[in-house]
Amino acid sequence: MPLGNLTSQFFANVYLNELDHFVKHKLKAKYYIRYVDDFVILDKSKTQLKIW
Repeated sequence: MPLGNLTSQFFANVYLNELDHFVKHKLKAKYYIRYVDDFVILDKSKTQLKIW
C-alpha cells in the first residue's frame, strides 16, 4: 500500500482511534492534536508531559 494513499489515511484513523480515546479519557489530556499518524500532546507542566 503506497504512502499517502487514501486507504493509508483511512486505516490510520481506524487504528489510531483507540489512541485518541486513551489520551482523552485515560490520560485526560486537555490539549491533544492528531493528524493521521502524527500527534502532539500539550500541557503547562513539563513534569506531567514526562510522566505521559
